[in-house]
Amino acid sequence: MTPALESSKSLRVVTIPVRGADLEAELVVPAHPAALTLLCHGVGASRHHDRSAALARDLQEIAIATLSVDLLTLSEERADSRTHHFRYDIELLGERLVAVVDWARRQRDLSALPLAIIGSGTASGAALAAAADRPEVVKAVISRAGRPDLAGPALRHVVAPVLLIAGGTDYRLIELNTDAIRHLTCVKKLELILEGGHLLDEPTSIDAVAALAGQWIREHVVRS
Repeated sequence: MTPALESSKSLRVVTIPVRGADLEAELVVPAHPAALTLLCHGVGASRHHDRSAALARDLQEIAIATLSVDLLTLSEERADSRTHHFRYDIELLGERLVAVVDWARRQRDLSALPLAIIGSGTASGAALAAAADRPEVVKAVISRAGRPDLAGPALRHVVAPVLLIAGGTDYRLIELNTDAIRHLTCVKKLELILEGGHLLDEPTSIDAVAALAGQWIREHVVRS
């Protein structure tokens, strides 16, 4: 990233209160943003990971503000490493993501921006649940190496255009994404990154995810 691009955006760490917890998030707003994208993470896909940070940077470079948030606290992640309970609690994750969406709508510098959500892992199920709960606000959803099937009955109530991205070598995840897309009644698409693995953390996969996500947001959020 060039120094000019770096200096033309603002970055701040914010605390977002949700029921039972305070979530830390990183907000980056480029000059003249065209949209806001919430990048939400569950277990094992923190906003600090290279693949998440790279995706956020690529979106910022095309004038999209990013709010990167981990939906679980550090203590909850530690507990989940033993029980695997929190990562599959889509009701909890979805409720927290709705609170994040509502928080963003209350911020003066963000309230007018059309909003998209990118969810990874089990958080993609929460992203779809939040989109079903806030249809007038969420303009697009992107699932990155995710579990959209975990949204369950909420899938049928999503009206925002949905892009599902999975690794072409992860046959189980392809099966789960294919099953989920059958239940969606909105504009929808499944993209496979042919050499991509389970996490889509290969350098070429990270670039491909950013390109697909940016195109989807430009087409369904910015232009709309």
